[in-house]
Amino acid sequence: MVVIEIDKVAEDWRDHADELGITPTRQQSFNEGRTKAVQLDTIDRICKRYKCLPGDFIKYVED
Repeated sequence: MVVIEIDKVAEDWRDHADELGITPTRQQSFNEGRTKAVQLDTIDRICKRYKCLPGDFIKYVED
C-alpha cells in the first residue's frame, strides 16, 4: 500500500493547503491515512514549496 506522509516534510502544510491545491476533504483523508490518489500537480507543488522529493513523503508499506 502506498502511504502519503506530508507531515514528514512539512508540519505546517495545513496552513498552506490552498496554495498546495489540497482541499479540506483531501486534508481529512491525509489526516486519517486513507488517501487513495494524489494528482501529480499536487505532488509537484508540495515538492516545490518544501524543496523535497516525492520519496520524502510517499512510502510503500506491505499490507
